[in-house]
Amino acid sequence: MNKKVNLMILDDHDVVRAGLETSVLHNDELHLLGSFRLSEQLLVALKNKEPDIILLDFSLGSDEMDGFNLIQYIHSHHPKCKILVVSAIELSGTISLILRAGAKGFFSKTQPLDQLNQAIRTVYLGRTYLSTKIKNETGIRFDPKKKEQDIEVVNPYKNLSIREAEVIRCCLSGMTMTDIAGKFSKSIKTVSAQKLSAFKKIGVNSDRELFILNANFIKSE
Repeated sequence: MNKKVNLMILDDHDVVRAGLETSVLHNDELHLLGSFRLSEQLLVALKNKEPDIILLDFSLGSDEMDGFNLIQYIHSHHPKCKILVVSAIELSGTISLILRAGAKGFFSKTQPLDQLNQAIRTVYLGRTYLSTKIKNETGIRFDPKKKEQDIEVVNPYKNLSIREAEVIRCCLSGMTMTDIAGKFSKSIKTVSAQKLSAFKKIGVNSDRELFILNANFIKSE
């Protein structure tokens, strides 16, 4: 990179945000324009100055704009800003939807920070970034030489058991845990355990996140 790359950071975890800030500040090729805990702070800052790349946490607080809508908003209103999502969610369905929403790359919070510069460099050049480990584990494929990718969305429900899939379908139809337990003649404890197991496989933590993920999956089909 011949010139310094301007970056902004959005992450609601103070320790993670501090780690990203340190990594950026110690790299002579990078320049930190701003670091924020709230999406509203980031969006206000973008009105004044646009960075080359935004390091964006996908899973923000429950009172925040959800990750998919935030990516789509930035991609639509600030198309020159490239988005590199930094997240602990390493599920193929979620990552493929993140890329389809407008992000140029995905950097896992389990990756060593010394790999961040490569991710930033790849995204800055207009190419899509996924680590080799993530590509192998998720099966997401793309041509690294192309700047415009047609990412095939991976079904986020593909690893659910039959029972887990049934519970999720019922949740999406608006049924309560009591309703679902009655429908399948199971205890609420059993149904709740199946729902929790399904949530872990899908990569969501609440009904709200499930509905958002499902809406984006339907939209991508």
